[in-house]
Amino acid sequence: LAPHLSPPPIDLTINAAKFDLNTFINYAEKWNGRLEVSGWEPLPPSTLSLDLKPHVSISDDHYELLLQYYRHMYPYDIFKSYHIEDVDAPGEMVGYIIQKMLSVKILGQLYRSDEARSKKGINVQALFLETDNNGNPVICKGRQQTEMRYGRITYFFVHHIRLHQGDDTSHFGHTFAFVNWYAKSSDIPSIAAQRSHGLMECCNHSRRMTLECILPVHRIFSPIAVTPNGPDKLVVIPLPCKTTG
Repeated sequence: LAPHLSPPPIDLTINAAKFDLNTFINYAEKWNGRLEVSGWEPLPPSTLSLDLKPHVSISDDHYELLLQYYRHMYPYDIFKSYHIEDVDAPGEMVGYIIQKMLSVKILGQLYRSDEARSKKGINVQALFLETDNNGNPVICKGRQQTEMRYGRITYFFVHHIRLHQGDDTSHFGHTFAFVNWYAKSSDIPSIAAQRSHGLMECCNHSRRMTLECILPVHRIFSPIAVTPNGPDKLVVIPLPCKTTG
């Protein structure tokens, strides 16, 4: 491994004065692949008292997804891994040190992770461009549509990375949820029956992990509840989401 490099301290409240409620809500409600959000954008002032845990190393498999995420989100920057074979390569090194949170409160809505004692608020939904359960794009009528995806939050975390903005180079703190997304159900009659009651359906197992498991907390659409429906299905119950607080 490369030498352990602790990230510089960053005051997450520095962007609080720039926070705009309508813009923040649009990140989740109107996301369409063009209205992009990376994870460093201003959070609600009430969210910024994050209960950060001590610095820890991210797991190797999750680190690879984080590296892929940054390369996707910032295509004009060159990022390299911390592995010893990449130390002398050109580019900005993506560190492996993160700070976790058990929960995050967003606009008065409390979301929890698998690492929290209570599991209330652990399941969420978010908009994505449609893919199959292996992460391959689904093209309909010549383009990729958006879909609502349902998942379970494994943990929240803050990660710092240095980005180049013109002649300026600064460290940016990104606030993410690591989400395991439930696989899509292919039982069309059952899905139609659930929709007739204002509900949805998914499988009780996860999709293949991709960089889309790295979700900026800004993009959480709302909490959901899930309940078993047979041996390998879940009924998805949308829950109201607060927009103040």
